[in-house]
Amino acid sequence: MARQRYRRPPVVEALCEVSFAGSQWDDAVPGRFYDAVRGEFPRRQQITVLETEMKVAASGEISTAVRPKRPRIRFLSDSEKQIVQVGEGVLVVNQLPPYPSFDDWAPVVERMIGHYAEIARPTSATEVGVRYINRVSFSEPQVRMEDWFTVFPEVPVSLGRAHGAFLLRLELPVQQPDRHVLLTFGSAPPRTPSHSS
Repeated sequence: MARQRYRRPPVVEALCEVSFAGSQWDDAVPGRFYDAVRGEFPRRQQITVLETEMKVAASGEISTAVRPKRPRIRFLSDSEKQIVQVGEGVLVVNQLPPYPSFDDWAPVVERMIGHYAEIARPTSATEVGVRYINRVSFSEPQVRMEDWFTVFPEVPVSLGRAHGAFLLRLELPVQQPDRHVLLTFGSAPPRTPSHSS
């Protein structure tokens, strides 16, 4: 089957996030990781990570707490189109436009996983997620969604068919019980009032 190539690809970000268990993490790991990747990712930045917890009591009272987590370190390519983030038990590889293809991007992800495994020595990978974030923009404020998409919200005729902002999330069945395919589709703020995204 031939691959579809778009004149204006809609991918605004692709990312692969791997969670690990049993990492031998200490403050030296980010520096050692940087030594391994600095040829491809010469720039580095520290990212503050906050964890939010919300509790709902039986009385209905809601309490929230925000706690700082260990910071992540982000490594950027010269073009800033490829980014690697490392933290205790986590590795994220981001690709910004232009997204080449999975075949071109996958070796980068595999190399970064190899570096993380060699340096942090986790006992296992517990979760792997690959996400593609697409943005499709139109020069009209409204479009017939069925002309452009195969999955879209349908509103009954009795409600007038038209709708405003929306968010649709589907979990799609796959053969392997430990794998999930999630599709999230929603409206985004348009670039101008006369456009839609």
